[in-house]
Amino acid sequence: MPKTTPEKNPEEQLTIDQKDVRVIKQFAAYLEQIKFDQYLARQSNTKKVLWYNLIAGVAHGFGYIIGATIFIAYFWLILEWLGGLPWVGRIIAQIVEIVLRHQMSS
Repeated sequence: MPKTTPEKNPEEQLTIDQKDVRVIKQFAAYLEQIKFDQYLARQSNTKKVLWYNLIAGVAHGFGYIIGATIFIAYFWLILEWLGGLPWVGRIIAQIVEIVLRHQMSS
């Protein structure tokens, strides 16, 4: 047998005490503080949202590139400080030799 909910009396009124009013006012003040209306206006404009996301994506990409470059530079400096890795030079020499052989045969 399905559960039924009792019907509410339409004349029944909700009561709001002072604590509820204070919480609602604090929430409204918070929304004004963070400029929520401006956020909603910006989010409703599709072109602006796409533009902001494009700019954010480009900035993140540049940030990753700069961060990786700095990390690799520090890693390279540490390797140089430790005396380098002799096998890296051999690998580079082999790559150069392969490229030169390929150019001569073409």
